[in-house]
Amino acid sequence: MTPRSARRERLLRLRTIEHRVATLKLASADATVANLARITARLEKLRAGLGIDVGERAGMELNSIAEMTLRLESARIGMVAPLDDAQTRRSEFLAHRIAAQRREDGAAKLLAKAESDEVVSNDRRADANRQHVKRTSFFGKVK
Repeated sequence: MTPRSARRERLLRLRTIEHRVATLKLASADATVANLARITARLEKLRAGLGIDVGERAGMELNSIAEMTLRLESARIGMVAPLDDAQTRRSEFLAHRIAAQRREDGAAKLLAKAESDEVVSNDRRADANRQHVKRTSFFGKVK
């Protein structure tokens, strides 16, 4: 293996690791977005379940329902910014993963090119190192 091929192989290993790390970060960001989305959906479901039915209600019960509704609404509003931030981070990690994959593919192409160049170079070297055969002319003299 030539130094050029070795360098390209090391570069490919590095790019592969970078791509794996970017993929793991994207998976983590996806999990965070999914978790925050589940929490937001749960808050909305809890708030929807606090509807006031028709009929007589005690004042304390109405007060508790109203207070819980306000708290759930406040929590839902408080979840908007973290969810947006998580989605933005996910988009950034997706872009990093795509870029890392492109770099890995480029490194693989460079390695393949270096290996094919190495094969051609070895063939040329083998031809250059081949034993010279003396030829005889048509008339039997050595050239």
